[in-house]
Amino acid sequence: MLKITIIKRSQKSIRLRIKNHQNVILSVPKHYNNAHCEQIIEQNRKWIESKILLLQTKERELSQLTQTQKILYFGQWLDIAKFANPKEILANDLKDLICKYASELANKMSLRYEDIKLTNAKSYFGLCTNKNLLKFSLMLCFAPKNCIEYVVIHELSHITHKNHSKNFWNLVEEFCPDYKCRRKMLRENAEIYKRMLARIF
Repeated sequence: MLKITIIKRSQKSIRLRIKNHQNVILSVPKHYNNAHCEQIIEQNRKWIESKILLLQTKERELSQLTQTQKILYFGQWLDIAKFANPKEILANDLKDLICKYASELANKMSLRYEDIKLTNAKSYFGLCTNKNLLKFSLMLCFAPKNCIEYVVIHELSHITHKNHSKNFWNLVEEFCPDYKCRRKMLRENAEIYKRMLARIF
């Protein structure tokens, strides 16, 4: 049975989404009555049910994937037995790689950063503070190296532009022409990286 939440707001459009693999959220303009909302749900029932099924299937696959005896190492699945101390090795290798990228790219971009710090953050891959301290999530040790390079470029660009303006993205694109593909790859695999982070760290 579907769990449906109806939200009435000062908006002109209708928005239908699925949350937590099973909850249906319907956002409608304030003047819509319950009968109208029920009609929208019925008209989209097949889509809702297929979407929930797809999300539940993906959830099962993710659970199976992250509970195996394998570990992601810069985008490659390897046997966890190859790592004597996965936590230490992954953190050290990631720090070395990020420092290498940051040093080389900062030089190319004529920028200077304060320092580099690794965190257990799940809410971001990278962050540049007002004092130009660069923070990177340990989730990145599971991502392909080209994605890590993109995150470094992204955060270095924030030294010049403390926003996500057009000028910011132009700077990112100058040093990472295919940044959209790399960003998409990170977003698509973010849930796997979060679960790996919880499992290893």
